[in-house]
Amino acid sequence: MAKRSSAKTFKSNWRSRFRSYLRSHPEVARDSLKELIGTPFATFMTLVVLGIAISLPAGLQIFLKNIEHISQQWQGNAQISVFFKGDVSEQQQLSLLHDFQARVEFDDVAFITAEQALEEFKELSGFGEALDYLDQNPLPAAVILKPGQAYRSPEKLEALAQEINAMNAVDLAQLDMQWVRRLQSMMILGGRAVTALSLFLSLAVLMIVGNTIRLTIENHREEIEIIKLVGATDGFVRRPFIYSGVWLGLLSGGVAWVLIRFTLGWLDGPVRQLAGLYGSQFELIGLSFSESMQLLLLGLLLGLAGSWLAVGRHIRDIEPQI
Repeated sequence: MAKRSSAKTFKSNWRSRFRSYLRSHPEVARDSLKELIGTPFATFMTLVVLGIAISLPAGLQIFLKNIEHISQQWQGNAQISVFFKGDVSEQQQLSLLHDFQARVEFDDVAFITAEQALEEFKELSGFGEALDYLDQNPLPAAVILKPGQAYRSPEKLEALAQEINAMNAVDLAQLDMQWVRRLQSMMILGGRAVTALSLFLSLAVLMIVGNTIRLTIENHREEIEIIKLVGATDGFVRRPFIYSGVWLGLLSGGVAWVLIRFTLGWLDGPVRQLAGLYGSQFELIGLSFSESMQLLLLGLLLGLAGSWLAVGRHIRDIEPQI
């Protein structure tokens, strides 16, 4: 009976301690937030610096996402211009045209006769009267091939162009993909630059949060010594400072979100106007809901890590002087 009684007592005490532990966290979190609000100017300056540091790589990532969206639109307009040899008969041209139309690689196949090509060249070049004195049409017939979505990568487009160039009736299959490769190389370089910048600025955020928490600990040194003198553990002492770091990180993530949204809204009008001049309906792509949550989570984790590193080191160094 004594063993059962002691077991029940231990279980009851454990539950009571666990409930007390859970109740203490919201209180500590609330008190930590109140303390940050109690120094509004210093907190505001810290949040602005942290928000800028977090928003820079996030903003560059959004910029790359918009550039990638533009490149996908341009790449969707990629086409292969197929020019027939001069000695190819009209029947051979039509036969090859039907072959292209039957292939699954192409969404659209347009045939341009030599006469149509000459008329279009007259309109665009301005040499209409001079071209009328030619004895024969110097322009060949052509086929414009527009590949399907699954065949618009640079590698597949080049493979199609090489295959068509090898046909006997084809004089030239022209595909200008050099700009796509250059753009992809720039995108890869930009992605790596953003990754490197993100790492450096994340380290800066950790150092700023850590230094802020260190100064807060120094300001509460006497209070910490008294609390430790009456038996408080390091875990109990470090808890409010951990929450201070979490609040700093979470709020700085919110500041970064506001800065990015403001910048995108500021640029949206000029971008729409520029796109309209080129006959495009392009609109800036902003932060999605999941990306916004990731930005806040990133700030929270950086704040937590920075405060944890600072608290773990400095709390242990503070011991009550008896």
